[in-house]
Amino acid sequence: MQKSLELVRNFISNGILLTKVSDGLYRCNCPFCKEEITSMIVSSSLQEYKCFSCGKNGNITNFYMELNHTDFFGAVKIATGKDADSSQFYKENEVYYRMNTDAAKYFYKTLHSISGQKGLEYWRSRGLKEETMIKYGLGYAGAFGLYDNLKKDYNIKSLSKNGLIRSKSGKHYDFFYNRVIVPIIDENNNILGFGGRVLDDSKPKYINTGATPIFDKRMHLFNLNIAKNTHRDGFILCEGYMDCIGLYNGGFDNSVASLGTALTEEQVHLLKHYTNHVYLCYDNDEAGKNAMDNAYNLCHKQGIYIKCIDLLEAKDPDEFIQKYGSDAFEKQIIKSSYYNG
Repeated sequence: MQKSLELVRNFISNGILLTKVSDGLYRCNCPFCKEEITSMIVSSSLQEYKCFSCGKNGNITNFYMELNHTDFFGAVKIATGKDADSSQFYKENEVYYRMNTDAAKYFYKTLHSISGQKGLEYWRSRGLKEETMIKYGLGYAGAFGLYDNLKKDYNIKSLSKNGLIRSKSGKHYDFFYNRVIVPIIDENNNILGFGGRVLDDSKPKYINTGATPIFDKRMHLFNLNIAKNTHRDGFILCEGYMDCIGLYNGGFDNSVASLGTALTEEQVHLLKHYTNHVYLCYDNDEAGKNAMDNAYNLCHKQGIYIKCIDLLEAKDPDEFIQKYGSDAFEKQIIKSSYYNG
């Protein structure tokens, strides 16, 4: 079937009746909201859909994520009708996963070398236990070295496409340098990319891997690979990966965080797959308040119960643990109240 009809075909194959409005444009009842009116428009030319009632919109992948409450890779599996490990998507992108694994090994090895001592001192200054550093595969990127380490196994085009190398005037440079490194891992323990933090006051403080063939930050939650196995009740939703690492270090293995962006509908679908109960624990400032409002609205739409953890005088959960201790944080969880905006 023609590529332009692919989205239409997928709607029809899922029992959704489409009414043709004009060439390349269709209307239907939205499969994601309860209103029985033809509020959704499907464009075969743009390969996109939009509901003017609930606001849901996207492409084929978004359609299957919404319809089946799954993540990006689950949607790819359904859309292709094949097992994920043997699908064309995985075959084409397996090299990027291997590349990130090799990069993570390099960053970890560098952290524990002579040249990585200031990175190791930084992690220890945050009170991180050795077990925590190993659990998260924390590393360090020096002034240079990653490209030289990887170029024998991977070509420059692939390294650049995967966000590890950047090129200028015919020369190639490491994207991450002079930063401590946090691997970004999905719920299946695949390394999707990295986050890097400076050790001084230079800007930007944080940089993350951008969009790559295997990584779209809107589709993933940091620490989900660990939180999904927790025995605690519900997930603690934080703003960043440093919060999750700090909480784990303090004995809380059930936190997750969005990746340098406001919480998205796709990330809420991931939450819904694993829990129906979320504790909001965002930064204690105006931006954090706005982020909580957004998180509440998105989670509430999906029927997720929301409670809010009071951080008292701490600016974020990591600082709370260091300032007041784990027992105090446990008490704040117990005292948490339902969020009402």
